[in-house]
Amino acid sequence: MAIKLAHQQAKSPTDGKDVSTRDYADAAGGPADDLSTTGADINVSAAAPPSSGQVLTATGATAATWQTPAPSADVAVKVTGADTTAGNLNAKIAAGANISLAVLNPGVNEQLEITSTGGTDADAVHDNVAGEIAAIAAKSPVVAADKLLIEDSADANAKKSITVADLRITESQITDLAHTAAGGAGTDTTAIHDNVAGEINAVALKATPIAADVILIEDSADSFNKKKATLTDLLGGGVANPIILETGNGTASAPAGFASAVLSHTYQNGGGAASVSVGATRPGLAVGAANAGYAASVADILQDSHGGFAMGSSSARYGTSLIKTEGPGGAFAGGYARDIGSGDSIIHAYGRGAMAFGYSKTGYGSTAYQEVKIYARGSGAFARGAATGGGGSAGDARIYAPGQGSFAGGLAYAPYSTPGLSDIRSDGNGSFAHGSANGGGAIRAYQNGSFATGEARNAGVIEAYGYGAFACGYAFVGKVRASGYGSFAGGRSYNYNIYASNLGAFAFGNADGFDITASGIGNMAVGSSNGGAITASGSSNCFQFGQGVNALADSFQVGSAGLRFRLLSSFSTPQDGDIGVDGSGNIQMRSNGATTKVAGLDVSQKFTGNQYPEITTLTDGANVAIVASANNIQELTCGALASRQLDNATGVVKGMSWQVWFHQDGVGGRGMTFGTNYDWGDEGAPVFTGQGANISNVITFVALSPTQIFGTVLKGAA
Repeated sequence: MAIKLAHQQAKSPTDGKDVSTRDYADAAGGPADDLSTTGADINVSAAAPPSSGQVLTATGATAATWQTPAPSADVAVKVTGADTTAGNLNAKIAAGANISLAVLNPGVNEQLEITSTGGTDADAVHDNVAGEIAAIAAKSPVVAADKLLIEDSADANAKKSITVADLRITESQITDLAHTAAGGAGTDTTAIHDNVAGEINAVALKATPIAADVILIEDSADSFNKKKATLTDLLGGGVANPIILETGNGTASAPAGFASAVLSHTYQNGGGAASVSVGATRPGLAVGAANAGYAASVADILQDSHGGFAMGSSSARYGTSLIKTEGPGGAFAGGYARDIGSGDSIIHAYGRGAMAFGYSKTGYGSTAYQEVKIYARGSGAFARGAATGGGGSAGDARIYAPGQGSFAGGLAYAPYSTPGLSDIRSDGNGSFAHGSANGGGAIRAYQNGSFATGEARNAGVIEAYGYGAFACGYAFVGKVRASGYGSFAGGRSYNYNIYASNLGAFAFGNADGFDITASGIGNMAVGSSNGGAITASGSSNCFQFGQGVNALADSFQVGSAGLRFRLLSSFSTPQDGDIGVDGSGNIQMRSNGATTKVAGLDVSQKFTGNQYPEITTLTDGANVAIVASANNIQELTCGALASRQLDNATGVVKGMSWQVWFHQDGVGGRGMTFGTNYDWGDEGAPVFTGQGANISNVITFVALSPTQIFGTVLKGAA
């Protein structure tokens, strides 16, 4: 194909021929990029020369001319290469909120104008809208690092941020307040404040205050208005001269130089003496009111030694009521001792650091000797409680702790017309006696470290005799007594006794009509003796539980003829309940007159009777679970399933062996497969599907390891 250029007068650059007479042929050596789409030649007319912007346009199958393109419609565009629909620019741009689009100069040099029409930011804070900041979430408390927004006056009011710490102002930065010693608008530097430390400590000290000295108070009865009060008002609660002896119409005395250390008040009713005094040699404090009535009566609150403290109210009639500390040391005696009758009421702490504290009172009408005491004598001993005697009693009611560091506390009460003592008493160093002793009863801890507590009434006694012994409970008529070192007696004793009478013995329970007794070393008697005694009387380590007598050492017995255990080295003469070893090394047990040998777990033995295990029934299903440790024989009877799998056994320990009895049902032909842990050796796994109805098979397993179980089978038992 060739393009022929007609009526051109140009010469060919190759052969000098006229172009009009020569074709540009598509031949060998010719141009490589001839315009060609078909095999026909295309003639280009040269009737008019081309002008700028014209294009060569085909006018037929074999002719073309230079032509000017006709104007086209708006050019369509795409947003991206993936855009599926082209369109005009004004249609492809979407206007957002508060934005408008307009075409300028339509039909000529068109332009697209984009205009913002304004709007409101709902989250902005404005200078002309009220309540915007109040609606924001509050923060409390504010910390130093929190930010604030400001307009900087030194920088054309540009907006900047500062921290809360930047706003803090120290006192040194304040220059517009008056700070003068005389006060004024600022701080009074000589004032006493409720939030400044060390101000009172810096004031001049008065070494010897007197009663008339004034202090500042806030009156709680008058809306806490500030008022003044004297030291007399403060210390005495309104009593005149509380730090000086106040005699009344009785007797009060103190050695020269010690009057300011005595707080006292005395009162005398009728004849007799009432006194408050401090010992002559060392400082001390006696506090209280002594009230003595009628002739020959004395009521004393007396502190005779250095550092002692006697405190309380002592009131006597016919006898002496005394609250007293005596002997060197800081003993303390305090409480209320009152005698209205013919006996004494005494609260007394003798030893160093001892303390007797409580309520001691005697009754009316008796002319016999009567003394009610709360008494701590040893160094550091403590006696507390209420010892009260009734009219007509001829004995004492005492709470008593004479041992060093011991404790006696509770209520000791001697009732009317009953002679004898009601003691709560702690004699041993560090011992403890505590409870309520009524009538002739006594709660006593005698030896060092012993402990007795509970309630003893009438003739009842709760006593801990041995070192470290413990007696606890309720003794009414009978006794609860622990007399062996480290022994224990506890429970309720009514009419009869609870005894632990040897080293480490233990007696505990309810003794109602009969004794509970543990008499041997380490023996134990426990239970309720209503209807029969409970006695552990063997030489040592004998235990009796419940009513009965056990006299065998190293034995345990329940009841009188029931269960008893005793370990024997020889079994020649056994008794029921004994466990022992015969001459051949066999373990034997005696029960109901017959002796039975007991199998051992780690010895070779001969069984004289057939031994057989319990049989465990397995549940049939598609999978049959089995626990090897459940039993030596386990049994499975097929159901309607054609086949089932015996799952890997659990609870397997190396060396275990067990059997599975596998029974066909009334139809027969039922099969069974096995889990992966079962090993059948050369024989291979058994097949049961060809068996008839009601055929039985015995499968034996031995565990070579928890995951390797060797199996054999005996098949076909009809």
